[in-house]
Amino acid sequence: MKELLQKIEEEIPEGVCCCCGHKLSVHIDEGDGFRCHSLGQDFLQCECFLRKGRYNSIEGYDLKKRLKRYIKEEKLTEKW
Repeated sequence: MKELLQKIEEEIPEGVCCCCGHKLSVHIDEGDGFRCHSLGQDFLQCECFLRKGRYNSIEGYDLKKRLKRYIKEEKLTEKW
């Protein structure tokens, strides 16, 4: 588990969206969620829309934080 956490720490940058891979800083608050304002690989606006229902903050969609939390939760459940 430590090796995997270290690899995530080294290879995944902070502030990356877990849905579309763009930076969270380009997701604009539109009331009920955060819309991505980056261009996709097809040069059209990214379709990513992160709802606020589960998370009140955009930080809840940070890929690095979610991966780390998932790994720690899985490790805890393995002990039981």
